[in-house]
Amino acid sequence: MALLEVSGLIAGYGAITAVKGIDLAVEEGEIVTLIGSNGAGKSTTLRAVSGIIRPRAGTVTFGGRHLERMAPHRIVQLGMSHVPEGRGIFHRLSVYENLLMGAYQRKDRDLDSDLQRVYELFPRLKERIGQPGGTLSGGEQQMLAIGRALMARPKLLLLDEPSMGLSPLLVETIFATITSIREQGATVLLVEQNALMALEIADRAYVLESGQVTLKGTGEELGRDDSVRRAYLGEE
Repeated sequence: MALLEVSGLIAGYGAITAVKGIDLAVEEGEIVTLIGSNGAGKSTTLRAVSGIIRPRAGTVTFGGRHLERMAPHRIVQLGMSHVPEGRGIFHRLSVYENLLMGAYQRKDRDLDSDLQRVYELFPRLKERIGQPGGTLSGGEQQMLAIGRALMARPKLLLLDEPSMGLSPLLVETIFATITSIREQGATVLLVEQNALMALEIADRAYVLESGQVTLKGTGEELGRDDSVRRAYLGEE
């Protein structure tokens, strides 16, 4: 059984159906990426998985538990953390306070080792530990959002467009960090517009178009696929 299994998922907003019956699976220890154009249903898929919106149909199971009617905070308790598009940090709280918020549902309060892990992944956050989150640069805010999610000790980390709006150098840093997070034992489901870099680090990938999965395979296979290269890598 996969760590995360999605079957026949239908989800949307009001009269709009953004996800139209997709199936996907994420095995423990993998990086799996969803690629596709704007409006393809990638972010909606993550929101339905993490409980931010309720699926209209289909099933979502995580570690064998059904999530379709489960509240988001209960899903976090099961071991899933979601870093949303736009980061969603608390602008008036300090870097340190933002990180502590990531652990607010943990029953244990031995957070020092987790804080040190975040600081090792993102040394810049340690340098800015007392600085308000809203005064950080875009790249630093992305680091903070990922670090906050890691404070929950997730088994599965959902990342929605982590490279959006960042400089090429910071994009490389974020993707290197995602690989390090997997090496430290977490599983990652990644939504990303930078298809080239996403496919380079992904074990497996799904292409979404108009709310449906149109291609799937290993990251290497899809990176070689002519239709993917034309549509998402800008090649003729």
